[in-house]
Amino acid sequence: MIATKEMAARCKSGNDDPTGLGRWTSILSEGTEGYLSRYVCVYNPCIPTQGSVHSNYLQHQRYYQRMNNFNDPIFLLQRDLCAALESWLSNGKHLTIMIDANQDIRSGSLAQAFTDLGIHEAIISRHSDLQPPVPTQQMGSRPIDGIFTTLDLTHCRSGYLAFGEGFKSDHRLAWIDIPFQAAFGHNPPHLHQNDPSRLSLQDPRIVARYHS
Repeated sequence: MIATKEMAARCKSGNDDPTGLGRWTSILSEGTEGYLSRYVCVYNPCIPTQGSVHSNYLQHQRYYQRMNNFNDPIFLLQRDLCAALESWLSNGKHLTIMIDANQDIRSGSLAQAFTDLGIHEAIISRHSDLQPPVPTQQMGSRPIDGIFTTLDLTHCRSGYLAFGEGFKSDHRLAWIDIPFQAAFGHNPPHLHQNDPSRLSLQDPRIVARYHS
């Protein structure tokens, strides 16, 4: 996850999946008067096809089995992620989750778990007149990538880009335009960033002055 420009200056801390498996990562931003928003990126492993010995799902399965835990890695991700989300919510943080769910984001178990926590889907619900929703994986037939949030983004723009647009991938890029008021609790002034002077290595006189 990368924070740039206005967001980079307001990042307070980060948080990663404590197992080290990279199931999720997040950043916490701080706005006015302790207004906190956490942005979470999640990858939910999918059950591999036969012969996929190096799949993310099987890597997770081997990790847990070494600790004598034989539960389904998908179940374990949902359990652990929801525990983290509940903790963040109880501390008054606003949440936005960007997820490759590898299951239908309208009716899958993760979508239901997010709904139960009061975290609503932010793209398909805004374009309910466009049915059926587009598949978000090139070989798929349903939306498996999406954005969920606790923020009130009723009048905000959101959507999916075409395959290959934005970055090279077999998934569509999900996007949402979050205004400053929702992200930081107010509309802050623009932060002007001064780029530091760079040393010109092509001029030996400048290099000599730098070393003197």
